[in-house]
Amino acid sequence: MKRTAVLFLFCIFSNLVFSQTKRITDSLERRFELATSDTAKFNSLVDLINAYRLGNTQKAGEKTQQLLDLSQQMDQPLYKARAVFYLAIQKRKEGNYDTAITLYQQALPVFEQYNDQANEAAADGSLGIMYWQQEDLVLATKY
Repeated sequence: MKRTAVLFLFCIFSNLVFSQTKRITDSLERRFELATSDTAKFNSLVDLINAYRLGNTQKAGEKTQQLLDLSQQMDQPLYKARAVFYLAIQKRKEGNYDTAITLYQQALPVFEQYNDQANEAAADGSLGIMYWQQEDLVLATKY
């Protein structure tokens, strides 16, 4: 009886979470479609990536590529670095750690140059975690 009740509650909870996530992503997709500036589109894509990353990593990867393409069109180094940073996160999620490290290292100096302290700290921390996961504690402690 307890197992049935737990299973039932799990199914209801899963369905609620899925429907809520779907509403959020639909809303964010609409916001992206209505965006008129590249900056608004970029920020909408970042929000979409974060939302999709919760349950649909393939879709998050597609949106990450779209973000990278948009950043190339914008031709602004900080936006390119942010897109590369999101690509690094995607590669890490996919288990491609060496590529992720390379991408974090590409984004980091741009964040430093533009004094983007939040993204600099995120890239530093991500590099430290990546090296720690690869059991390279000497490099991990540098970040």
